Amino acid sequence: MTSMPDKDELGGGLNYYFFGHNLKLQGDYFRSFTPGALNTGADLLRLGSRRRCDRRGDHE
Repeated sequence: MTSMPDKDELGGGLNYYFFGHNLKLQGDYFRSFTPGALNTGADLLRLGSRRRCDRRGDHE
């Protein structure tokens, strides 16, 4: 038994690479809701980017 409420989640994400694989733009979206009540819930939208490190590892 847990004190956490029962929740469902629906979502997905996309990645797009620029300049080969040197720069990545990523995003995802999720909707958390009570089972059977998709119209009432919370939304989460995240965006981010990442630059590829060189072999020396001094960039992240």
